[in-house]
Amino acid sequence: MRLGIDLDDCVVNTFEVDLATCYLFSKEKGLLKKSFYKPNSSHAPKTFNMNSKDDNEFFAIQRKKVIEQDLLKPKFLAKNIINKLFEENYEIYFLTGRQDKYWGDASKESAKWLKKNGFKYNKIIANCYDKGQLCLNNNIDILIDDNVNYISQANSFNIKTITFWSCFNKNYKDNLNSFASCWPEVYDKIKVLEKKI
Repeated sequence: MRLGIDLDDCVVNTFEVDLATCYLFSKEKGLLKKSFYKPNSSHAPKTFNMNSKDDNEFFAIQRKKVIEQDLLKPKFLAKNIINKLFEENYEIYFLTGRQDKYWGDASKESAKWLKKNGFKYNKIIANCYDKGQLCLNNNIDILIDDNVNYISQANSFNIKTITFWSCFNKNYKDNLNSFASCWPEVYDKIKVLEKKI
């Protein structure tokens, strides 16, 4: 069985880092318009009402800092569960929307982070904009992602999905989708879905 797994906010604590660094960037540039107590988007610059120019400047600076300072950390038990799945002969494909324009070579940087943090996997694909089509083209059986747009794309191709829960996706509904709040629950949901495939 082949699993497609998103990196940011499923495996990596990206939004937490983005919020803090975006707050500091906004404060330094005099752009701070509101608190980030109740973010309204998983895209941190939207939380601070940044225009597209400031958004691009933030990510150009911030992604370089994230890489150089090694700010991103694995989510709790992500490595344990993913490596267990790999050892149980699941094929692990990391599918990430990370873009080369911010990450340099997004696939290479992501692979370097995965290796440093001890993750086992078969393949990584970056610059993913249509994960439904990507899942179809790569014979992905189950997509695990926090972004409902990507989940919906996969569901449109009748691909089963597990939405990694966040406050931004709690209202998504589809009969091919189930939610998981943590990696042990993702593991259990995979076992249930596997019986239906």
